[in-house]
Amino acid sequence: MAMFMQNLVRANDPRMEDVYSHFPANLDDIVRTATDAGARVVLCTVAGNLKDCAPFASLHREGLSKADLAKWEGLFEQGIRLTEAGNLSEAVGKFTEAQAT
Repeated sequence: MAMFMQNLVRANDPRMEDVYSHFPANLDDIVRTATDAGARVVLCTVAGNLKDCAPFASLHREGLSKADLAKWEGLFEQGIRLTEAGNLSEAVGKFTEAQAT
């Protein structure tokens, strides 16, 4: 866990482009290797319990101004309140706006 906390990466870090671009080829290699070995393959996403297993850390993008941080915090708080009120579609909208900030 200490290694993860000492090596945080922002979502807009330019190095992430390599990670995203390698993903399809890596997945294809895994599936091809398995099928060549005679295995049947099932692809799925990893299930997560967000309530009890939150992300280790989140960082705002580098260079986020104080004004944009305040805007993000306001949108995020609105999203939380809407979620708690059960208005999930509007909450998603606020979280999406916050992400774009």
